[in-house]
Amino acid sequence: MGPGDTGAKPEEVAVSVKDPSYSPVEPNVSGRVLLSNTPGKTAAQPNHMSARSGGDDAKSVGIVQRIKTFIYNDYYVPRDAIRSEITAGLVVGLAVVPEAIAFALVVGIKPQWGVDTTLMTTFVVGVFGGRPGLCNGASGAVAVVIKDIVEQEGVEYMGWTVILAGFICMAFGFLRLARFMNLISSSVMVGFVNALAIIIGCAQVKAFKRDIDLSGKKSVGRRASYDVFVDGDPWVEPDIAGWMMLEVGVCMLTMILLPLIKHEKLRFVHWIPSSVLGILLATLVEHAIVRPVGYSTRTIGDLGRMTGELPQSLWNRGYEVAPLNSDTLTKIFPTAGTLAAVALIEQMMTLTLVDQMTKTKGAASREAVGLGLGNIAA
Repeated sequence: MGPGDTGAKPEEVAVSVKDPSYSPVEPNVSGRVLLSNTPGKTAAQPNHMSARSGGDDAKSVGIVQRIKTFIYNDYYVPRDAIRSEITAGLVVGLAVVPEAIAFALVVGIKPQWGVDTTLMTTFVVGVFGGRPGLCNGASGAVAVVIKDIVEQEGVEYMGWTVILAGFICMAFGFLRLARFMNLISSSVMVGFVNALAIIIGCAQVKAFKRDIDLSGKKSVGRRASYDVFVDGDPWVEPDIAGWMMLEVGVCMLTMILLPLIKHEKLRFVHWIPSSVLGILLATLVEHAIVRPVGYSTRTIGDLGRMTGELPQSLWNRGYEVAPLNSDTLTKIFPTAGTLAAVALIEQMMTLTLVDQMTKTKGAASREAVGLGLGNIAA
């Protein structure tokens, strides 16, 4: 040992996942071993280490250990789980795209915008949320709220509304208020979800109208969801409506019957989301039965062209964005507050459900921050 060498060695900061002596405090159903924030002990440190250098080393080791624990617990995927993780991502991704298109039609905007915003939200919340990898897609509850601002003020105010809602979600997260969402009564949530189901159901009836407006222009006068039945807009022809109901029935029956298949040799069908399979079968009916007999129903391509390009920024979507001033904030703040509340409630409910399923604990405040970042990025 040289004269300038104190012999001090930093503590080990890694905990081997193969170490049989290591036992996590909260085991989880996935079988992953979570690292501890406490550095592992190694050989005894030399007595002649100075108190100052020892304190500095302990502090640096603690920071390194926290970073390593954070990265490992949140982003590390064991080699034997890579295949299942990729499969799960593909399956959920296939299910999210039709939902994004459907809810874009509910709002009254182009389907491509729905896919673009869903892509950005899913990626950002998945990386920065309280449960990395938890997929976030389009939401019927959020679509219903955004629909109000589009109809009242026009699509030019939609972007600022979502951004302001994102900042509100982030504020909830930083102030650690998101956990109080769990205090909402379950009966209130049941009524809330049922009311949303009625609103979304009424919005779907619009598909049976002869003309569908996806321009995002401000509506003349405030319209209730049930006005679709009495607004005087012409319906599609009866024969076209019959073929549309056939395709709707095929899709619904597929979604109902697919989960009931329990045969061992047919287990592979459960890898395909029932909604995606229903859409594929309904599309097959359209091109194999409906069109050969001389009829056709409206497709996504008829409503709006899907370009397949990367998501575009708010200022490059083909419409003029409202100026950011006090008048704009006055118009969007009530809707933005409602949007943030609905998004937080849904996200916290999902987080609680995943906690129960995996026997682990997610970070509610961090999830709120990630949700806010996702809305801002979208």
